[in-house]
Amino acid sequence: MRRSTSPTACFSQAAALGWVLVFQACSAVPPADPSRIPEGEYATTFGSMRLSAASPSGRVTGGYQLDGGRIEGTYANGVLRGEWVEVRAEGTCTPRQFGYTLGGSTYYGTFTFVFNAESSRFEGTWAACGGPENETWTGKRVGNLVDRSYRLRD
Repeated sequence: MRRSTSPTACFSQAAALGWVLVFQACSAVPPADPSRIPEGEYATTFGSMRLSAASPSGRVTGGYQLDGGRIEGTYANGVLRGEWVEVRAEGTCTPRQFGYTLGGSTYYGTFTFVFNAESSRFEGTWAACGGPENETWTGKRVGNLVDRSYRLRD
C-alpha cells in the first residue's frame, strides 16, 4: 500500500479503503524494508539506545541509557516487537503476576517499534508489568555500530 502524508490524499485513500484503515493509509512512518533490520545508535525518549541485529534471523538486542535498560525482540515487516527490562529501576512488577522475573529484574514489559523505510526513525509504544502498550517511545538513528562486538552487560 502506498502511503501519503497529504491530508487530501489520505482522505481519498481512507475513503477507498474503508475507515478502519485510515491509520495505515495516512501513516507518517511507512513500513521498513525487510532487508533493513535496525542496527546502530538511536537517540530515544529514554536516552541513548544501541541496537544490534543477528541478521538475517530478525532477532534484535540492545541496551538503553535509562536504568540500565535492555531490550530483545524480533524484527519483521518494519516492526520490532519484544520485551524490555530495567535492571536498576525503582519500579516493580508483581512477580507473582507472571510467576517469574525477566533478566533478574522485577521491572519489565513489552514494546512495539514501527520503523521508517530506512530504519533511521521509529515510533513506538510500550507497557510495563503486562499492561496495555499505550505509552510512547520514539527514536532517531544518530550513528552506526562500528564495533560489532558490543554486548550488553548484566
